[in-house]
Amino acid sequence: LDWYQSYRHLRNFFNPIGFAAAGKGNAMGKSSVNFVGNGSKNQQQKDMPPSATMETIPEQHESIHSFPSIHEARVLILGCGNSTFGEDMRNDGWTGPMVGIDFSSVVIEQQQDKYHHYSPKMEFVCHDLREGIPFPNESFDLIVAKATFDAILCGPSPHHAARRLVQEIVRCLAPGHGIFVLVSSASPDNRLLFLEHHNELYYYWNNVRHHAVNRGGLYKSKNGNKTDYVYICRKQESSDLAELTSSSSGSSEETSEVMSSYGGVHAQS
Repeated sequence: LDWYQSYRHLRNFFNPIGFAAAGKGNAMGKSSVNFVGNGSKNQQQKDMPPSATMETIPEQHESIHSFPSIHEARVLILGCGNSTFGEDMRNDGWTGPMVGIDFSSVVIEQQQDKYHHYSPKMEFVCHDLREGIPFPNESFDLIVAKATFDAILCGPSPHHAARRLVQEIVRCLAPGHGIFVLVSSASPDNRLLFLEHHNELYYYWNNVRHHAVNRGGLYKSKNGNKTDYVYICRKQESSDLAELTSSSSGSSEETSEVMSSYGGVHAQS
């Protein structure tokens, strides 16, 4: 079930133009939906999620570290569950390497069976994210965590586990253009601190933007629309990987097979 937010409801955030804009300095956008869909303004407004607020983005300038096209971007979905989020991204043109990861072997087997003949291929790995991300440094251009943080913060040693996961996300993102999209029910007052390094938000990130998005339809609470928050974080051009915990040496055989089957998902030298 795509509780929190479906891809349809968030698709206008998943646009390379918007990701590129997320790298323009470290001014933090607040309290509104940052809409960066394709097409005319009228078409954009038509496609916008319910109760979304349009925020104007300055015209994009050429960037040395531009985000790859959606046909090339390497995507990792954390806590994928049995959601159709990855499938919806595929149907929307994201045809590059895509991996879903979840701690439930039952769910992973279901997803592997469901998408066995899917083209382009989607891979699924069973792994507990509290033990790190089992991929080498700088393996992905986009990492998505939809409700994953909220789940980890309900488990044992929540603050330590959440901070370690952020370190792992930073380690696995490509420098300069790598994007982390966090979708959570928690407001910035309760989530931004986990994106920090020793109280410094911009140690890991070149830019962080957060936006409020209302739920609708099946996801509407008894008291009306519930607000979720989307955090878009762009990795700094250089990060001190020596300070980050690397789990790549402990990658399972299954993970190694996934990486070799892509060819495009690998650590940069």
